[in-house]
Amino acid sequence: MAVSSCYSVDDVIAAISNADSYRNKAADTGHYYYIDTVLDAEIALKKAELSAYQKEVIFYRWRLGFSHVETAEIMGKSTNAVDMAVVRVKQKLQTVLTQWAVEEHV
Repeated sequence: MAVSSCYSVDDVIAAISNADSYRNKAADTGHYYYIDTVLDAEIALKKAELSAYQKEVIFYRWRLGFSHVETAEIMGKSTNAVDMAVVRVKQKLQTVLTQWAVEEHV
């Protein structure tokens, strides 16, 4: 499977947040683009080299769908700390996606 550079950070977040739905769409429609999107999103997260804290934040925020307030309460952190972690994760993801785009056009 080739990684596509046409993803945005929002596409990655959507794929992570809705992975089960994407898998079901693929099974229902036979369009495996949905599976590729989920797999590429997971690869992007791994390549982003997130800290354990950042991984925990996105687990609650994107995989389980908790709000930033709920995530902060669960983790015993401030909402500002959670928001900043999400910003940093998005920055790291953007770096990975930009690198993929450059590599695809070389």
